[in-house]
Amino acid sequence: MLLADPARHWFGAPHKRFVILDDLQAMSVHMAMSGDLARNRAAAKLGFDLPIAMSQLCNHLVNAGMWEEAKHALRQLQRISVAGADVAALKAAVALHEGRHGEAKNLLERSLQIDANNAWGWLHLGEVYEAEGRVDHAKQSYERALGCLHTPQIEEAVAQARDRLSHPVVFQEGR
Repeated sequence: MLLADPARHWFGAPHKRFVILDDLQAMSVHMAMSGDLARNRAAAKLGFDLPIAMSQLCNHLVNAGMWEEAKHALRQLQRISVAGADVAALKAAVALHEGRHGEAKNLLERSLQIDANNAWGWLHLGEVYEAEGRVDHAKQSYERALGCLHTPQIEEAVAQARDRLSHPVVFQEGR
């Protein structure tokens, strides 16, 4: 975690992409990355203006299947981060849950164009491919998710997906 802007010393002005965090914000970022729902909730309260804190809470809620709370957290996230890759990936997760696969796929492709290292985006794209029956593409997306910087929730979700894909459900007519 970078807490200081080295560009300020070189150029006399802060770099636009670096933000100096105060103690509460730094604690919020640390707690948001813990993978624990209670800590994610606390991080979102402490860092109410930090997209990373709200994004991690949304991701945790989506992964836990807590859809109404996730939608509420997503609305809060959209107030502070309108066009980010995380917002598009989370909108896609909601669309996928609601059965709007085409919309989810478009949102995820946009998300991954913005940030190809978005583990949640790759995870959800794998879910879209899985829903479409494109198992090889789903497996590739899940592997890409693990290749990005990720949280324990990503590892757990990918493990569950691998388990689903290794035990396909076979339907037989007449039964």
